[in-house]
Amino acid sequence: MRSSSSAGESGGMAQLQAHASPFRDLGIRLISAAVMLPAAFAAVWFGGPVFDTAVVLITGLLAWEAGAMCGLRSGDPVRWLLILAIMIPPVAEIATDVTMGFIAMAGCALAVLLIGVTAVRRLTLLAPLLVLYLAGAGVSAIWLRAQPDGWPVWVLLLVIVVTTDVGAYITGRLVGGPKLAPAISPAKTWSGAVGALAASMGAAALFAMGYDAAMVILLPMVVVLSISSQIGDLFESWLKRRAGIKDSGNMIPGHGGVFDRLDGFLAAVPALTAMLALMPLLDLPVWR
Repeated sequence: MRSSSSAGESGGMAQLQAHASPFRDLGIRLISAAVMLPAAFAAVWFGGPVFDTAVVLITGLLAWEAGAMCGLRSGDPVRWLLILAIMIPPVAEIATDVTMGFIAMAGCALAVLLIGVTAVRRLTLLAPLLVLYLAGAGVSAIWLRAQPDGWPVWVLLLVIVVTTDVGAYITGRLVGGPKLAPAISPAKTWSGAVGALAASMGAAALFAMGYDAAMVILLPMVVVLSISSQIGDLFESWLKRRAGIKDSGNMIPGHGGVFDRLDGFLAAVPALTAMLALMPLLDLPVWR
């Protein structure tokens, strides 16, 4: 009788979970976003030392979580070595210029690779890859804000990455359908990817009207940014699956860690940097 009762209770719990709202975590996500977005816009608005300091601090938090994804314990000196390698490039850029930031990034990645190959077997090829990925995002973020049009560029980036995330979240849960990458992230669907792209393009149209941007140039950029953001999300999902963890950390309620919240930005920032660096060469003005 007890076994039958337990089975009944398990079946009831399964039915309750099956009928649970697909948006059951929406409330806590909205609260977290209500705290983080104003802080992000404030840092972008002030720019200069405020923005640069924020980028360095966030890079440090990302580096800390990256150490966990590499299987390094909190007290492991190798983890602090990895954190230092990721944080040095944006600091070098602030102290000198963007060229030195990218040179430092390459040098730090090479140093981590050599240390991992020759001395510390615990550092796999993933470690130098994360140095390039995270330090590159930090250096690119500082460069973008330092440009004459750094404020509208960062507004565009924030709007596109956020609407991509929201579009994927809502469409994926309402429509569902075939999985986008079931081996990496079973919750993501093709409908969510399409919804993310549609939401970001709609937001881009509103942005273009507000900032008098050239739509013929802006829309292709937005497509690249939205796709890059989704790739960044999938890459982080792969990192977590590889490490056997659900979240990169627990600092942000409803999202997990800093890496969990910024996964889309980490891929979109270098993508936008590359596109804007090419614009003068191609004589393609973003603004009218």
